[in-house]
Amino acid sequence: MAPSPPSLPVWMRLSRFSERVFVPFAPVITRIVIGACFLRFGMEKWDHVARLGDTLAAAGIPYPGTAAPVLATLEIAGGAALVIGFRTRLFSLLLSVEMLGALLTVEQTALLMELSFDGGRGLWGIVPFVSLLLLFWLLAAGAGPVSVDRWLLRRFVARRLAAI
Repeated sequence: MAPSPPSLPVWMRLSRFSERVFVPFAPVITRIVIGACFLRFGMEKWDHVARLGDTLAAAGIPYPGTAAPVLATLEIAGGAALVIGFRTRLFSLLLSVEMLGALLTVEQTALLMELSFDGGRGLWGIVPFVSLLLLFWLLAAGAGPVSVDRWLLRRFVARRLAAI
């Protein structure tokens, strides 16, 4: 009779369980949370679009009267798309460009202060910085298993296979 394989340690079994259960849903949770934030802030920006235009003008953004509603719309559409997992990588890229622009203009003083280690709140206190990190991660990870993107992919593959 062959000897039975040794049982795996508990920590290794928990690690494998985590990889199967939690890791696939990490992008789902991330995109829902950050998408809801963008949706909320985008709606708030639409409510105060004139004030946003003034802020953009003060930061030196060209055409602030046009840029304000475009940015508010991008945050609403991008936030909603992230929540449902539709074109996650595309909207993550577009919102990343917006957050990079915010860091280099509106939040420039706070960013430079934190990079010089003279600040008090740290880089984690700068909302566009944290958003940018999460959006970069979504660019790499994609939408996750529960998303419109995954549903569309399954449908596309099924049609392609049916055509063969």
